[in-house]
Amino acid sequence: MGDVVALPLPGATALPDLRGERRALQVTWHEEDAVVVVSTWRQGQCVASVRLSATEAAALVSVLADGLSRCRIDAPPPGGAGRDAGVPPAGGTTSVG
Repeated sequence: MGDVVALPLPGATALPDLRGERRALQVTWHEEDAVVVVSTWRQGQCVASVRLSATEAAALVSVLADGLSRCRIDAPPPGGAGRDAGVPPAGGTTSVG
């Protein structure tokens, strides 16, 4: 198991799940290991994570960009309203690795 890191992490992005229930996806770049960690959060606790190499992260970005290029995207609400629902709590911890 990896190191325990205090949240929120610099450079991390938490994305709330459309289903609510304090579910979220967090994506964090770890420069020291040259990996991207994608973690699944439920009710303020990390329940799963995947470490991706830069090459694997690029493949993920490619799939997302391809899909997004084929759909209509509405502008986000002013001030990013709704982005805090289900995100990992400040001061929480997660195991990296």
